[in-house]
Amino acid sequence: MSFPKVHILLTIALLTFPVWGWSQQGDVSVSYGKTSIELDEKFTIKIVIRAKEYEVSDFPQIDGFNRAGRSVAHVAFKKNGVRGIEHTITQSYIPKKSGAFKLSPTSIIVNNVERSLPGEIINVLSSKSDETYVTDSLRTEIITLDAKEDAQLIMNVSKESVFVGQGFKVTVGFYVADVNTVGWDFPNDLNAQVEAMAQAIKPANCLETRRGITNITAQRTRINGRGYTQYTVFEATYYPLNTTAITIKPVTLNMLKTGTETEDIKRGFLAKAAKVSVMPLPEHPLKDKVPVGNFSVREWLTNGETETGVSVPYEFRIMGEGNFATVNLPTPENDALFDFYPSEVKNNIQEGSLNGERIFKFMIFPKDSGTISLDNYFSFIYFNTNKAAYDTLTSSVTLRVSGEKITSASRKQNDIYDGLENINSADIPVNYRIILKNLSNVLIISMIIALLYMMRKSKTG
Repeated sequence: MSFPKVHILLTIALLTFPVWGWSQQGDVSVSYGKTSIELDEKFTIKIVIRAKEYEVSDFPQIDGFNRAGRSVAHVAFKKNGVRGIEHTITQSYIPKKSGAFKLSPTSIIVNNVERSLPGEIINVLSSKSDETYVTDSLRTEIITLDAKEDAQLIMNVSKESVFVGQGFKVTVGFYVADVNTVGWDFPNDLNAQVEAMAQAIKPANCLETRRGITNITAQRTRINGRGYTQYTVFEATYYPLNTTAITIKPVTLNMLKTGTETEDIKRGFLAKAAKVSVMPLPEHPLKDKVPVGNFSVREWLTNGETETGVSVPYEFRIMGEGNFATVNLPTPENDALFDFYPSEVKNNIQEGSLNGERIFKFMIFPKDSGTISLDNYFSFIYFNTNKAAYDTLTSSVTLRVSGEKITSASRKQNDIYDGLENINSADIPVNYRIILKNLSNVLIISMIIALLYMMRKSKTG
């Protein structure tokens, strides 16, 4: 039993670029995927064509394999100043059983030219487990797929219930079963469809951070014991601003059914609606000011031992799940032990992701000796969604300082941060040399004008 082709066409805006200087046949290369695979993996034959247009005949049948999906991707390139289009056609094969199988030397027709396919031995190993299937991007355990349908559009919501300010992720993916016998292409208006999808999904009472998907990649996953290939077309994270229940509208995606005897047929897929309930935060003086999520802290101190008057770099890194746009750490107040200089803030946050980190860097100027804990200076208050309670993360670092006690007025002058807090960036320095130069120029010009006037008057007199 053989399987018709599955075409997954990844539409890319770069296809609108002009193409010059490439013949109809173009440059063609053929390659094979891994020749030693697990029973749950696929063997692939890949053909790369650099030409304005392409046409490829049927790929060969392989004993011991079912011919499965064919994917097509397009990308623009530039070589020696000439723009062109590169088409990548990948044919997948699903092994029927473990063993060694022979791919006999054969050929394939590409743009009306016969291209040779070398022979190869493909070793299929018994699957040790389901480890070759990656976990779906969200909650595969709650996804309900229709076993009668080999291709479906699924909207996946990461949480059914959240607190105000707690993020939840929404993804929309096109799922194709491994046993699929129908070809599917993404249409040319995919980008427009995804934008319409985004507008329909976004709740009115939520902040949004969305991941821009510029390249749709295939990802193997297993749901309810059945193998699928997932193509994620939309992914975003939302943070509710109030306790209004969230209803995410159903969304649709039109696909092209290919491999039929007639022209491609358009078919619409529907992803079901979803609901998310929102719980209020418990009463607290900082209820409307603290971040919401699940966080942890990692610290870094350049040197745990120093002397008075010598600045020490210190880093307080907040990591975890939450809206990092609300994560802040104020500079501690100066006291008799330390002066603190304003922090440098760095972010490591991916758009559309629930997780990230924010790094706060400080310079600490010690003014008195002793073994001093920094927990009284650096702390982060937030609402812990795992505990459903307010929580505080504090520093666990201790700094050992030696040397004589100093005051702000008697700091060591060789410290590069000395007096930094007293500098007013709004003050504009006065450059008297430039002022004097400008006055001299005005005086000289005035003298020249007066001299010319006198000379003209003497002539007329």
